[in-house]
Amino acid sequence: MKIKETQVLMVRHYDAMHPHLHIVYNRVNHQGKTISDSFQRELNVKVSKALTLQHGFHIGQGKEQVNRPQLKGADKIKYELYDAIKAAITKVRTMDELRQILKKQGIGIRYKYRSGTNEVQGVSFS
Repeated sequence: MKIKETQVLMVRHYDAMHPHLHIVYNRVNHQGKTISDSFQRELNVKVSKALTLQHGFHIGQGKEQVNRPQLKGADKIKYELYDAIKAAITKVRTMDELRQILKKQGIGIRYKYRSGTNEVQGVSFS
């Protein structure tokens, strides 16, 4: 994760249904300079997955088992969007119908188009 020359605390414990590990580090290194947090979320996911596989830790299966009341910030929003979209798609047949249902819940849809064309490459929800 490119965290070097700083204090790091790693704690593995068993206070939940599955053993897990917490990593806490000081973002000010031993020379008094700030350690960049750019791309830390992406690096964290990559490193956590590698450590999980290397040490045989548990990888959660599916979004249904996530402890939603514990979520905060971007993760909380991501799961709220997931739940709303999952519920809505059982009631619709077209993207227009999906847009209308989600709009009532304050969720927007934005399409990503292939450069210079009307071909939809992806969808973003907000």
